Amino acid sequence: SAERYQRKVRGVVQVIDSMAMPVVGLYGVESEQVVRDIVSISNGDYAYLYERPQTSANGLDFALLYKADVLYPMRVTAWRGVLCVEAEVYGKPLTVVLTHRSIALGVLYEQLVRRNAHKNLIVLGEPSNRGFAVLGLRDEMQQAVSAGRGNLFEDGRWQMRDRVATNMRGVSQCDVFIGDWLLGGSGAPQPTFRRKLYYGGNGRRLPIFIYFAEVFEN
Repeated sequence: SAERYQRKVRGVVQVIDSMAMPVVGLYGVESEQVVRDIVSISNGDYAYLYERPQTSANGLDFALLYKADVLYPMRVTAWRGVLCVEAEVYGKPLTVVLTHRSIALGVLYEQLVRRNAHKNLIVLGEPSNRGFAVLGLRDEMQQAVSAGRGNLFEDGRWQMRDRVATNMRGVSQCDVFIGDWLLGGSGAPQPTFRRKLYYGGNGRRLPIFIYFAEVFEN
């Protein structure tokens, strides 16, 4: 319903505004109108990139929100399971990849190497540690995992279903973002739906983030 939709949008915006990140990746986006609605009420003054590949019609698309005075997109590549944005940040090259497909990531990485666009790389959402190692990336979520944290509570334990990997220096923190309003009475993330029952939460997974202590080197 319209009321439930607005509640969902407001919940997502509350997270985005609370985190105050200059670049935000979204997954599970159903349409560009959803992104517009999020950006329109956010305090962050974001521009955005959204592309629906022709092979994707399942409402599980990616979008990238960004501060236009921080990030300048140069090239966008999109197909099912991947959104890749080659950009400049403070005049230095940066490539951000949102993905949930290991195979697609490998193919994309080969293309980035040919264009020499792989040196400053951040990959969000790809869960394969083995894939990270093959690509020469560090799984920055590993410290949080070793401490027993996760962004999904399932089968009686916390699991880290989403990851952040990079080959860049200067990472100061990479962890799970937790707000009280994201959790249900059991302490687990409150879902929007569980099967056909409506719970009105933000979702089953908590957001993840990465901070850099200084502007990265080429």
